[in-house]
Amino acid sequence: MKNLTVGQRIMAGFGMLLLITVILGGLAIFNMKRVSGESTKLALEYAPEVVVAADLRGAANRLMYEMRGYGFTEETQYYEKAKTELTAVDAALKSARELEAKAKSLTQLKGQIDIAEKAVTEYKSLIQQTVDSNTNLATTRNALDENAAAYMENSAQFLANQNTAFQKELSERNTKVSLVDEIVDLGTSARVTNFRAQATNDMKLMQQAVDALAGLKQLTDSLRPITTDADDIKRINDTEQAATTYGSSMREYIQVSGDMAEAGKQMDAAAAAYMKNCNDFLLSQNESMQKELSQQGANLEERLQKITLVNQIIDLGNETRVNNFRSQAQQDLTILAAAIENLKGVKTVTAELRKITRDAENIKQIDATEAAADAYRTAMEKYLSNSQKLVTIRAQMDAAAGQYVQQCDAFLEGQLAKLVTDMDERHTKISLANEVIDIGNAARIAAFRSQAQRSPEIMRQGISGLEDLTAKYEALRAITRQKEDLDAIAAVEKAGQTYGKRMDEFLTEWLSLQDIGTKRTATGQEVITAAAATADAAIKSTQEISTGAMNSLNNAAMILIIGLIVAVALAIVVAFVSTKSITGPLNRAIAALGAGSDQVAAASSQISQASQELAEGSTEQAASLEESAASLEELAGQAQNNDDSASGADKLMIEANRSVEDTAKAMEQMVETMSNIKGSSGKISGIIKTIEE
Repeated sequence: MKNLTVGQRIMAGFGMLLLITVILGGLAIFNMKRVSGESTKLALEYAPEVVVAADLRGAANRLMYEMRGYGFTEETQYYEKAKTELTAVDAALKSARELEAKAKSLTQLKGQIDIAEKAVTEYKSLIQQTVDSNTNLATTRNALDENAAAYMENSAQFLANQNTAFQKELSERNTKVSLVDEIVDLGTSARVTNFRAQATNDMKLMQQAVDALAGLKQLTDSLRPITTDADDIKRINDTEQAATTYGSSMREYIQVSGDMAEAGKQMDAAAAAYMKNCNDFLLSQNESMQKELSQQGANLEERLQKITLVNQIIDLGNETRVNNFRSQAQQDLTILAAAIENLKGVKTVTAELRKITRDAENIKQIDATEAAADAYRTAMEKYLSNSQKLVTIRAQMDAAAGQYVQQCDAFLEGQLAKLVTDMDERHTKISLANEVIDIGNAARIAAFRSQAQRSPEIMRQGISGLEDLTAKYEALRAITRQKEDLDAIAAVEKAGQTYGKRMDEFLTEWLSLQDIGTKRTATGQEVITAAAATADAAIKSTQEISTGAMNSLNNAAMILIIGLIVAVALAIVVAFVSTKSITGPLNRAIAALGAGSDQVAAASSQISQASQELAEGSTEQAASLEESAASLEELAGQAQNNDDSASGADKLMIEANRSVEDTAKAMEQMVETMSNIKGSSGKISGIIKTIEE
């Protein structure tokens, strides 16, 4: 540094500061480039992965929901909606494959997509199996009705033949039995129609049963005039009372069923509004995330938290809807009550969502979702209340029907007992025929009741009851001799066997449909699990990238701060050294100027002394001139002195001139040095200003 000029020292200082600036800028650019790369991954890979997973999960949930509805109700509207949702699932898988093709960092995506595609392929197969099974069920159900009609027609024909023969022998007894049979048939028809109405949820059929049961009065009015036994009259009264109670219960059932249908519509509307609000909110959050991905400082973690909470709200709605359908399908009100309690958890999630939601439109969506959830819960509570009423009404109908049948059977048994003595064989035939009819009716009721209550066990009991018919047929053949009656027995037996076979086929297909439903649920859950795993992996990676970016920026900021501190310290040192290097030459110049001034003063003193000596010499010369008479030796000596003094004065003048020239040069150097100092001071001021900035 000592051998450098002032300009070189300043340039060296500037070079060091520039080097530090370049290093700090390079570190900042490196960190920014790194953060930019991670942000690009986040925008182009991980965030789209979350969106694709959410789309796949939502479409899979909706598909499962529609297929459950189709599997439980066999209504084609659910199947059509399911096909639409299946298209949405395929679209989500296609988007996932496209993302996989262009993404480099999504290592788990391919495996999860493979799992989801495999599960979707299996689910499509199960959908077709469900359609085939429902078609087979409908075909078998129609065959059941046809075979039941044939069975009852042949049984009724056989019984009619026996009654005709009985009429020939005992008109009044036959009339009583015939009327009681009609009463029994009327009650049985009403019960079959009732259970069929419950199975198909067709209240028009139940109204037909109510209207048909009103014809009982005409039959009992015909029976009363020919009935004298007090016990039989009491049975007629009890039968009428049971029919009245049964009819009232059915009318109440129709009313409550209407209320339930209305509640069901309210549930569907509220559920649709609930899911729409949730999906709209989720869509708005996804759109906001897409916009914020390109913005610095975007709070993606909060946005992801919102999406997660909205997905939880959707899951609560889907779970409630599924349990709602399960409750209706299985006639299990505890499931519905649990669904109602489950839906109450929505407000807990929306409360968390409100804490991180500031957009007014989103808050309105949250309010609308809560309102839809409240409406849905209110409708379910209404539906639950009506369902509980229906349970009570069914019990009343069963009790009234049991009383009706009991009184009819008791009346019929009384008549048949009285007929034993007159025609034991005919009585046995009629009794067996009625037992055959009762067993057939019980099987038909079991078939419809099992469908209405979604209980395969009831159908199994009905099938097992048909096994008792073989003994009845053999007993009938043993006491039957006419070919017409034997053919009628054979026709009834064939129709009964076919009906039992159809019931077995229906039960097998039904159980197969339930097994398919279980497999559908498990397969659909695999898709949802794969989507959830994909979303979780993306969210985790997003959080890691966000944390890494934050750490990189913090490190860059720390390095810049430390670098600036070092630069400031170095600038201070450079300024100190530069100032010292400038003030040193300046001090030496000032010292040189002082020395020159001293020399000028000394020369001036010598000139003044020489001038004084010259003046004295001139005075002496004047005196010598006045004393011209002085001797020539004194004049010569004086002249010699004058000559010596003039020579000394000339030398002094030459030295004084040199001193003045040296002083002028020193002054010029001082002016130049001061100008350089001024320029250096301006540069130092600029450097200090730059450091301060």
